[in-house]
Amino acid sequence: MGWTAEELTQKSMEDQGDWYIYHNLSFTPADPCTSPRDASGMATANGGRFLLNLGGVFYTHDKSGRPIGHRFSAIRSFDLCEKAWAIEGDLGMDTFALQTAASQ
Repeated sequence: MGWTAEELTQKSMEDQGDWYIYHNLSFTPADPCTSPRDASGMATANGGRFLLNLGGVFYTHDKSGRPIGHRFSAIRSFDLCEKAWAIEGDLGMDTFALQTAASQ
């Protein structure tokens, strides 16, 4: 069913379970570190404090409503205590392409 615009604007990063929704609503499009994306790979680190996001694709839509994928080869981490993303490295496009093809 989804949320209304009013419900989404009331989401807070402080509410339990809402950090992911909050993050996807509050990102800065010019900053690839914070852009929402489907993860090509995910892992946890440091006893679960960090979520590692290995590459991914962020989708926008063209005028006809067709999805356009924007690829990210960055390795980023989300610190659950600090509630912030950081770029940790880069897969390189060759590795990213192989990983993406393997997940199809």
